[in-house]
Amino acid sequence: DDNNTTMGGTTEGGNNNDENESKMPPKTDVTLSLRGIPEYDQYPYSKKVDRFYFMASVKAPYFRSEQRAPIDLVAVVDESGSMSGDRIKLVKETVQFIIKNLESGDRFGIIGYSSGSRTVLPLTKMDDKGKKKAQSLATNLRASGGTALCAGLVDGVNMMKNRKFKNDVASVMILTDGQANQGPTSASQIIACVRSGKVSGSGGGHIGYGGYGG
Repeated sequence: DDNNTTMGGTTEGGNNNDENESKMPPKTDVTLSLRGIPEYDQYPYSKKVDRFYFMASVKAPYFRSEQRAPIDLVAVVDESGSMSGDRIKLVKETVQFIIKNLESGDRFGIIGYSSGSRTVLPLTKMDDKGKKKAQSLATNLRASGGTALCAGLVDGVNMMKNRKFKNDVASVMILTDGQANQGPTSASQIIACVRSGKVSGSGGGHIGYGGYGG
């Protein structure tokens, strides 16, 4: 009898544990991933360098909200000669990462600039067809010429301003490794041009390229 009672108590306790576990929220991945990609895979110890560029990638735990507002995003990409080699490679990887993580209701555009400015990708819906187009065009980003940052930024902002349909959230980001050296070059001049929607004068500020900034 005592054994039966003990067994009964044990069984009852097991049932309570099962019930408690069933009420607990499902376990999710809470891993924060940090990855660094250097400009050079190898560098000689005896050679001195003033600057060493890298891309830092921080990936938060996966989360998707079905209620997230769709976004319009324009990337203004530095294609000047100083971006040659591993730097333009890192930029391409960054742009591909952005495209991959956009949703079907989002839209994405790309402006490239060097000695002038060009539209690589008009603002495009990121459904399957749009993503394939964006991924293909992003591979054609190149590095040559000067750094007309102002012209690129003005065109990127104008692409956003001239939208006929507007998503709830909008942003223009610039991917660059340095200072403007063609056209307006001071921060005040570039801001004035962006506000007016056209490039004027001669002689901005920049957002350093480490991953991407906006």
